[in-house]
Amino acid sequence: MSDFKGYSLCKFLAIILSVLIAGQIHFAFSAQEETPEAKFKAAVTEYANGHYALARNSLTELTRAVEENEQSKIFLGRAYLLLAASEEMLKENEAASAHYLKAKELLAGEEAVVEGLSFSGLSLYMGVFATPQARDEANALNAQFEEAKKKYFAEDYEGAKAELEKLMSTFDALEGWEILKGETYLLLGATHEKLKYKELAVKYYCKAKEILGEGKTIAGLELKKLKYYKEECRVVAGETGAKKGSFLGKALGFLLGAAIIGGVVWYLFFSKNAPFKAKGAYTSVTVKLDVTFKGLNSNTWHTLDMDGVNMLTEHVVYDQVPVGDCEDTETQCASAGTSQSYSYTVETDGKSLDIIQKYIDWEFHACPSYPCCKILCSDYDISVVSYKYESGKKDPGSPSIEGMEQLDLDLDEDCIETSTNIHTCTTSAHLTFKAPSTGQQVQKVFSAHQSAGKTVQN
Repeated sequence: MSDFKGYSLCKFLAIILSVLIAGQIHFAFSAQEETPEAKFKAAVTEYANGHYALARNSLTELTRAVEENEQSKIFLGRAYLLLAASEEMLKENEAASAHYLKAKELLAGEEAVVEGLSFSGLSLYMGVFATPQARDEANALNAQFEEAKKKYFAEDYEGAKAELEKLMSTFDALEGWEILKGETYLLLGATHEKLKYKELAVKYYCKAKEILGEGKTIAGLELKKLKYYKEECRVVAGETGAKKGSFLGKALGFLLGAAIIGGVVWYLFFSKNAPFKAKGAYTSVTVKLDVTFKGLNSNTWHTLDMDGVNMLTEHVVYDQVPVGDCEDTETQCASAGTSQSYSYTVETDGKSLDIIQKYIDWEFHACPSYPCCKILCSDYDISVVSYKYESGKKDPGSPSIEGMEQLDLDLDEDCIETSTNIHTCTTSAHLTFKAPSTGQQVQKVFSAHQSAGKTVQN
């Protein structure tokens, strides 16, 4: 009898223990699903599936809930970025603009991307984050669409159809551009309706509805006048939101599988000395160069090339006469009253950037008495706007920039006298991008300063 009772007690305790473990697993698994990261991942899925309102709503709650601290700024910045993109897709442009700027502030130089998504077709996003090259691409696509609209409203439907089909073929090679794709499908549907092609009209109207939503149109296109727009679209079978199977079974299977696979993957690819982890490299670095030129008693042409592209060619006259010691070029430059300032943003290959600066035919502006001097000055500041680091064991953060000192002007080494008291001076810098050392504070701005003068004696 004693043995039987002991067995029953053990069985009872085992059952209780099992229930407690199952409850703990349920709690842990549920808690995992409710993490901000899980909510963000779900919002990414909603956006990718075209459910922009659902993504917008969940991201609004998420951004309110996540505390703005140093550890969460990048995550919160990407949440605001996706929120803004969802709002732009919903034509909530004022809110989208504000949240893009919030995202830019939080990301603070980090790349404005969400893995698996492309925002290149969103005009508000492009206005805040795009490079000049990307803006040029956007302007070209928008100009092509405007040309198609112009032909459509001029009742040149064949011409509009040709332009729109050409635009669609361009989209095949591009990611993103969802809004412009939707508007292109809508206008193409209207064009086919005008050309009496009902099936094609309905087909493209349905594609437009999938992207833009029901009832969304473009300026000047009245949907109530398009009879085929009201045609129903065929429902495509897909996954439902219902969860199937036993939650506990899924949780146990998930935990067991994740433990085994995750341990192997972590060791091979993510542990400190992972055998298969690549060394990593910067594949793209976008920099901003700010430069100010000054001078005294000089006439010259100054030019500036970056990676073989001429950014500046300008003739300047500095008629201010130096006062005091001409050898003290630092003090003279500080007193210069005429200056020119420029700012350039350039995307590089992530490895290097070549800068060539020239002063051509640098001569004295005037020399009423001897000795007299001519002086040139410049200040260069360069900073990292964004970067991509791929295949790395660990993203080391924003790169440092080496080689700015090469822009310093040495009159003996960098200037040649082309004729009496007229010189041409050239400095070139091969800037390289290097990962900061472990524990090193990331430097924000790298600078070079020039102050140099020539004196002529009687």
